Amino acid sequence: MNRKQFATMLAVVAVAGLMGGALSDLLRGEAVFAQTEVAKVVKAEEFCVVDAEGEARATLRVFSNGTVGLALMHDDLLPRILMAVLPDGRPMLKLVDEEQNSRVLIVAMPDGSYGLTLLDHNGKYRALLGVGSDGNPGLQMKDDEERDRILSGIMLSGSPTLRLLDENGELVWSAP
Repeated sequence: MNRKQFATMLAVVAVAGLMGGALSDLLRGEAVFAQTEVAKVVKAEEFCVVDAEGEARATLRVFSNGTVGLALMHDDLLPRILMAVLPDGRPMLKLVDEEQNSRVLIVAMPDGSYGLTLLDHNGKYRALLGVGSDGNPGLQMKDDEERDRILSGIMLSGSPTLRLLDENGELVWSAP
């Protein structure tokens, strides 16, 4: 190949390259550039935060029953804190121990009352502190068989009340 043929071939290759690039831009559409602004809204069906090893440590998602939930996991990758908005709109918070037993539960009830429940390592209700739908507070303490043993609260009249019960639910002492 002589110099003239080489120059002609080089010119054809250069023109073909430019035309190919221009054609690919036309076919591809708008050019894509690196994002320089922070998105104001990110939409997804689930968000997952992972640690350095790629293990899920937090998840946020909407379940098929309509519950929106956030789970935070410990090093063992088991959920320890669960927060949710239930399908009927009531909020719920649950703290779970290393054996996945619920230990603390805060939930709004359908009647408008709220309660904090403490459970033992077997998942039995042991203490309940709440505010009833009437706005009055109350405290229940239960034995290991989940029988009421101490009941206290404020009555509608505004008077305090305290009741102590035996293992059969019989009143042992009360005030007033």
